[in-house]
Amino acid sequence: MKHRENELIEKSRRGNSAAFGKLVNIYIPRIRRLTRSVCRGLPSEAEDVMQEAFLNAMNNIKKFKGRSDFGTWLYRITSNLCWKKFRNRKRKPTISLTLPGYRDNFGELIEKDVADTAPKPDTAFEREELKAMIGKALETLPDEFRQALLLSDLNDWSNKKIATELHISQAAVKSRLHRARALLKKAFINYHK
Repeated sequence: MKHRENELIEKSRRGNSAAFGKLVNIYIPRIRRLTRSVCRGLPSEAEDVMQEAFLNAMNNIKKFKGRSDFGTWLYRITSNLCWKKFRNRKRKPTISLTLPGYRDNFGELIEKDVADTAPKPDTAFEREELKAMIGKALETLPDEFRQALLLSDLNDWSNKKIATELHISQAAVKSRLHRARALLKKAFINYHK
């Protein structure tokens, strides 16, 4: 498998778009999970980020040196785009509906974003205030802490899986999660003062 992937990478570097398409097909499920977890509630935005990540990878494949696994390189590109989108998001309240029986080209259920028409404005205000507070608190975290926390809490990944993905030890993952949660707690305490 690895040999075949290396062949596809070399062909992609030489401009073979069919080879790059095969690489994309290998990594679509993994990248889709990441974008959907970060862009939760906005599946169309997740698809946009995923497409942008693959386009970015295609345009920069010649810069890929092979020092890391191709999947890790692609995951980092996607991860950076996700965090950028997350930080810059100015969202209207929305809810995500799964359309029963409708699937996309990859067999995934199609989701649709619709305006949240909840009749209670005070609840909507509190929800938006909480989202803003969480967003601001997350922005204060160093990238390595925020990334570990989001992979753990949004993706529900195990420490072992996070360690493998980030190329760090499980002890380092535990440390990052502990420090991230402590910093978030401190940010919330300071917010309520």
